[in-house]
Amino acid sequence: MKKMRYSKEEVKRYYDDVSKFLNTKFKEGLKELTKSERVQDLLKVKNLSYNYSLYNTLLIISQKPELAETGELVLPRYKWEKLGRHINKDAQPIWIWRPNPKTIYEYQKRDLPQELKDVRELALKSKSPQEFAKALDEKVGNLLQQDKVSAMGLAGAIAENYGDNQKALTNLYYDLKRGYMTAKVPRGERMYFKPEKVYAESDTHGKPLPDLRFKTLTGNEYRKFYEMIRDSSPIPVEEIYTIGNTNKLKYHGKYDMKEGKITIVRSKSYNHMLGTLIHELAHAIRHKERMMTPDNNFEEAVVESTSISILSRMGAKDALQKRGEYVLTFLNAQKEEDLDKAGNKLFHETNRTVRKLLEKVPAINHAISEVDRQRIEYEAKLMKEAKKEMAKEKENSKEVEAPKGPGMQPQEIAHAQNVPNQHSVPNQHKEVEVEL
Repeated sequence: MKKMRYSKEEVKRYYDDVSKFLNTKFKEGLKELTKSERVQDLLKVKNLSYNYSLYNTLLIISQKPELAETGELVLPRYKWEKLGRHINKDAQPIWIWRPNPKTIYEYQKRDLPQELKDVRELALKSKSPQEFAKALDEKVGNLLQQDKVSAMGLAGAIAENYGDNQKALTNLYYDLKRGYMTAKVPRGERMYFKPEKVYAESDTHGKPLPDLRFKTLTGNEYRKFYEMIRDSSPIPVEEIYTIGNTNKLKYHGKYDMKEGKITIVRSKSYNHMLGTLIHELAHAIRHKERMMTPDNNFEEAVVESTSISILSRMGAKDALQKRGEYVLTFLNAQKEEDLDKAGNKLFHETNRTVRKLLEKVPAINHAISEVDRQRIEYEAKLMKEAKKEMAKEKENSKEVEAPKGPGMQPQEIAHAQNVPNQHSVPNQHKEVEVEL
């Protein structure tokens, strides 16, 4: 099948359409965060779907909400093909932003080596690089007859500083005209983004994969994991009992900073006690590791989103009921224009807390591994491959000169020569600008 080729204008229009669509979807996703169940969905997908960023996680669940319950892998076409699976003909793509790092270079002035200064007069007398090349050939030829060492030194200086490609003499000519060399030096890296289509496992067919759907705890597993985490907790855990159904306490659990211990109110439901224990452990770890902030609403939101993330990964579905209120309180207090920054800050801090909690309370890691070992190992393998591909892509990426103006916006993306089927471009959108 012959590949279609498009003009630069067509390519730009295509990606502009996708950019506007994605920016609109992101805004819609942020507004959806003000609903309790959407907070849980976001945390489930972010925690369980191939390490996508908050931005991309919002885009994923905005376009395919059912992924929060199914827990399917979401991958681009080429990754599915590597796994021996192919995209269904009627599959609807999920659009995300793919990181596309570029090395930034700047040009620095450097003095000409003495060997090159000796031939500068040739460049000044020449009217073009071609004329200079002829004069230089003649100069080197004469030197070879008179002083081979000098001739070899000149050739070596040119090769060392300019290489041996076709542009070498042209670059040398202009540098000699200026009287100095311009060395290209890497200054750092800038992250660009480009739209990419990804697909859920249910939109593919082919080689069978391991069952990577979310596991759900049942029956005595809640008690088993609660007691395992309680008994091995680095923070002392005390349980208190209430008489009958008259619980006069205003809390189900608390962490006492002065005494350094956690108190859990006994209830008939181990799923509730498990959720409370994870929540209070997150408080304790943030306090012990000096991660806390003065903003109490923010702290509660971080701890709550941490517990939702861990309980989701553990498969403790029943322990997730009525969770997310602290997150909503924090998000609803934000101005609409600040919601994306607040959300990113919240989920960045959540990631830090989850990592620290898993490090300090190994029993949580053990519980997650026991429930979901197959998925963990499979995703670890995919992540390892992804890091290798990212490093390779970075190494092969086109060089970018250091820009003089502000950073690139999402719409200013690297455009490809060949464009996918134009009919797959979403076209219902509003003009919205969002910085990644």
